[in-house]
Amino acid sequence: LTIITVIVALLARQSMVQLVGYIAPNGQAAPERVLVVAGAIALIGVVVLLPFVVSTLAATIGIADDSLAGRPISLFRRLGRGLRHWLPVIGAVVVAVVVPIALLFATPALVLVGLIGLAVIGVLRISRSRSADASGSLPPTRIWALMAIPFALAVLAIPAALLVVPAAVLEPARPIEAWRIARRQVAGRRLAVFGAIAIAFVVYAGISILASWLLPIVVGQVAAEFVSLVLVVALLPVVPIAMASVYRRASGPSGRVLERAERKARMARRRAAEPGLVARVAALVVASLVVGSVVAV
Repeated sequence: LTIITVIVALLARQSMVQLVGYIAPNGQAAPERVLVVAGAIALIGVVVLLPFVVSTLAATIGIADDSLAGRPISLFRRLGRGLRHWLPVIGAVVVAVVVPIALLFATPALVLVGLIGLAVIGVLRISRSRSADASGSLPPTRIWALMAIPFALAVLAIPAALLVVPAAVLEPARPIEAWRIARRQVAGRRLAVFGAIAIAFVVYAGISILASWLLPIVVGQVAAEFVSLVLVVALLPVVPIAMASVYRRASGPSGRVLERAERKARMARRRAAEPGLVARVAALVVASLVVGSVVAV
């Protein structure tokens, strides 16, 4: 898998050199060629590179899990499964990135709501203590207290975000369900989850930065670019492998949260719903074409 990724990276690098020569043949960029190249890169990125990158990520996590479980490792089987389910995986990536960032930017509003909630609960407690009828329960204060602490929810969401993609790949699960599973997995072990994956990332980043500093001195600038590219790509699986290992350890002996029977039932329901979904999409497309034709006439 690393060899395939290195080959793709080298081809992409060579293609970029040729594209630069096409855009600026005389040292000055031609605007019309810039637009053509930008459109081609966007199309290739969406149609080819994005599914490949996502399926490679899913295959890396799956191969790591197979290795830890002692199962036979099949690269092409894992790549094929990643290509078939790349949309849910990219959805999980989006959820893992968007949720902590959204909580980070929503911190001022969350703090305000948390303070108001704590104030309301405090008033309710005082009124109950002075009332003869003390029946009933008060709302929990934990969530309001976390909201009132700046950046608390965003920080607590990071460990769960790190396990969303492994949950989507290994269970398998859709993005929102993968987020719920990841939240259950990190309960009581957030620091351990974050620390293990952070160590893997620091090792990857440290070796990459150190190589970019030392290689030009040792082997020269030209060879250093090639060796650095190969080294960086070769080390890319370190973080996904750490994520798969942490997820499997957090999931118990089976390495899974969802039971096998439940997964089969969910997959059967999904397959049964696909024909109806395709029919609805086809009907929507036909209706759009009819409406467009009528408007054009």
